[in-house]
Amino acid sequence: MKLSSLPFGCRKKLRGKLILSPIFFLFTLISFKSQAQEALNPASLPEIKYHLTAKPWEPLNISRTKYLDKVEEIVRQIVKYQNSSGAIIDPYTKTEIQYSTPYFANAVGTLIFSGRALDLLANGIAAMNSATQDIALGSRSIPDDHGEFFLAPLASAIPLYSSHVADNFISLWQKRLSRPIASIIRNRDHNWRTYAMKGEWLRARNGYVDKNKAFAWIENSWKTSQKSRFQSNSLNIYHDETSDPDAWPYESAARGNLSAMIAEGYSGASASEISKVMQDASQNTLLLQDPTGQGIAGGRSGNHTWNDIVLANSYETMAELMNQKGDTRLAGQYRRAAALGFNSALRFQRDDGTFSVTKNHFDPKLEVRYAGYSHFTNYNGYMMFHMAENFLRHKSSIAEQPAPNEIGGYTIVTDKIMATAGANAGGMALQATLRGSSKVAYDLYWSTLGVVR
Repeated sequence: MKLSSLPFGCRKKLRGKLILSPIFFLFTLISFKSQAQEALNPASLPEIKYHLTAKPWEPLNISRTKYLDKVEEIVRQIVKYQNSSGAIIDPYTKTEIQYSTPYFANAVGTLIFSGRALDLLANGIAAMNSATQDIALGSRSIPDDHGEFFLAPLASAIPLYSSHVADNFISLWQKRLSRPIASIIRNRDHNWRTYAMKGEWLRARNGYVDKNKAFAWIENSWKTSQKSRFQSNSLNIYHDETSDPDAWPYESAARGNLSAMIAEGYSGASASEISKVMQDASQNTLLLQDPTGQGIAGGRSGNHTWNDIVLANSYETMAELMNQKGDTRLAGQYRRAAALGFNSALRFQRDDGTFSVTKNHFDPKLEVRYAGYSHFTNYNGYMMFHMAENFLRHKSSIAEQPAPNEIGGYTIVTDKIMATAGANAGGMALQATLRGSSKVAYDLYWSTLGVVR
């Protein structure tokens, strides 16, 4: 049987590769059976009475304010851990962890900008003062040397506060945020670089650093370290290269960062190329998000609650970008996928409004399935910051469309580095890891061989 003779719908083209749906295998099976019985001249082919259909579907219609509701619930708990200098102190380690303070500052700024939580304005200002002072003093002053993660939340927060804060505060924060990037970041080349690229563009766009220098640094980062991490495989799936098999959570993070950079108007020489790669990669990952909204299992930082909200963040961005291009169907699929991811994360919200760090309901002090870098305040920071971004990004009225994971009819296999296979029929999905972790990375074995979802 030739592929060209198959009915429409039996073949699907995905980024230059032929992806064969279950319909194809059915026709092939019938063909082989037919050929084997041809000499017998059967009167009729077998009657196949069983088939799969997608489950009943209806839109979730999650309003953008639902994101903001959750941001406020987290903020009102995390503010209890703010010290007198404005920093957020983790209640379990008793220290300021990584980017907890700038993420909190941004989340409060988003609430203030939206006319909510005005009673927390002083707390937001204190957090901005603390975090921008760390930037001004350079990388050695930044908690755990995580400067890459400070740039975007602080650069985007300043305009949010501008109509509520005295001009001298705004000028001070802008000045502090003008420090050269080389003295702020650790200069790592994996997903951290995409956080810095996003942040550097926001600093340049807002006029805090020289735009031409920012273009040069971002372009160099794309060409020398990030482009190859996407384009080393036919699906344009990001390779973080920090666990084996590689890390799906950081695929979402890196892709989301660069998609956001494009959505925020990046216009450097590689803008069109970056945009195309992000579109291709995002559309391919839709096939591996599971029907409950969870991000893809496997790799470093897997089964952390932030996985799903970061995936939702990338899809909110793509929904708006595709809507601008007039592709309302794909935009609707992204809006749906974002809503599914958001709903998935909500399963792990705790009674006090904060979120579990990993996907369980154990007491956070037990640190169940934590990596060495997993902490309560930094990863609740992830939740509030990216939900705040989702609120700000979700501007257009886009009608939801069933996501690929709810329709089915495909199989997909990644390269050996990601080592993942998926299949979906009628909205019932299966994900398998093709290689398990054979050694510890950041305190844990991250991937299990075989069917994981």
